[in-house]
Amino acid sequence: MSHDDASVLSEARRAFDEGRLGDAERQLRELLERAPANYSAHLGLGWTLGMAGDPHGAMASYRRAIELQPKSPEAYHGLARELGELGFSERALDAYRTAATLDPTSATMLVGLGRGLSLVGRNEDAIATLGRALRLEPSNADAFGHLGAALADAERFDEALDAYSRAVALDPTRADSWGGLGYVLARLGRYAEALDALRDARRLEPTDDLVATWLGDVLARSGDWGSALDVYRDVLSRDPSNAMVLCRVGRALTESGSLRESLEIHRRAVECEPSAEPLWGLGVALNAAGRGEEAEATFRRALRSDPDHVDALTDLSRILAQQERFGEAEGLLRRAVQADPRDVGSRAMLAWTLQTVDKLDEARAVLDAGLALLPREPSFHVGVGNLLLETGDTERALAEFDVAMANGPPTDGALVGRALALARQGRHCDAVSAFDAALRLNPACLSESPDTWATLEKSRAECDRRR
Repeated sequence: MSHDDASVLSEARRAFDEGRLGDAERQLRELLERAPANYSAHLGLGWTLGMAGDPHGAMASYRRAIELQPKSPEAYHGLARELGELGFSERALDAYRTAATLDPTSATMLVGLGRGLSLVGRNEDAIATLGRALRLEPSNADAFGHLGAALADAERFDEALDAYSRAVALDPTRADSWGGLGYVLARLGRYAEALDALRDARRLEPTDDLVATWLGDVLARSGDWGSALDVYRDVLSRDPSNAMVLCRVGRALTESGSLRESLEIHRRAVECEPSAEPLWGLGVALNAAGRGEEAEATFRRALRSDPDHVDALTDLSRILAQQERFGEAEGLLRRAVQADPRDVGSRAMLAWTLQTVDKLDEARAVLDAGLALLPREPSFHVGVGNLLLETGDTERALAEFDVAMANGPPTDGALVGRALALARQGRHCDAVSAFDAALRLNPACLSESPDTWATLEKSRAECDRRR
């Protein structure tokens, strides 16, 4: 290689590192015009085109590099990455495996092989391979990031949390690691921490739609539907036909009371993709609009598409419970919990259904199993508190409601439960304060419970009398 060629490669690498991909591409192409057999230029052009979003051009460059140096692990590694981006998972794994075979002592090549194994769902093999990479290079942030992803895919969330935490500690500029950390924290029920991590990820990579969707989901889970809607709309602006995001926009509109617009959005989603998720979203919107029979039929359509769709099972069970068809509702909810033991809504609904038909021990077992998986989940603590109220243990019930409120934003369910416990202890003024706080959050929270409303009126009268 001439001195001039080496100088051009150095300049192109500097442009690449500074994010000036157009300059890097121009310099490398000019070099290849006069030196078409320059392996390093083809390799560098592959990296540059891949980063610029041209996977086909990148693969052509990597393949030419392989023709020039058939034993180049770097070229196979780059080719594998682009094949994976295009969804050719098996071919990507073959290329990653070739790269690791050519250089078995390289942590980078082993990380690639681990990624390839994850692409085809071989998570345990991926975890073992990434462990080998970390034994070679214990401070490899990329290895920890991919290890976190493989562990999360294997639903080993506590271990995934440790891997992602180490990844962001080693390299806090990686948006994908922050996004993975946020996802895992959310799956562990640590929503406030999840929001912080996902916001960091989005700050680093504002156009990462998967991370943005996760952020919207956690905002929605926290009750901030307005902010969730803003995030979902941002994603939709870049991908207007994304049925899953259309569903989320529709759900946020439903929760915000914009039912007509919500129905229109959900119908668009079903037109784009008539699968279980869009059908479930349309069912939710129909139910919110008071069209229960259509909602029930739509949920059943969703379940014909995916019999284990947890949200469709849960929301259909709500309709059945309203019709006092508790046995059918229980059966659907047990299917939902079996399909996803960590799903909060189905487990909480199953516990409520069992409590309603006086299966208190079974309800408690369902909630205890949930707390073993998600010890901080507020709705499970509220459920336990309600069961303790049923048995007259107001002190322990009050403690459960307090734990629920300490682990998340106040909810009307936690506040009403707390108010009932306080009223039964004779602490009527404190009970009134809790009831009023619940009504400020949700003015309709007592509308379907005459007995609870009567307790509020009694506590208010007692409090006024004592003053």
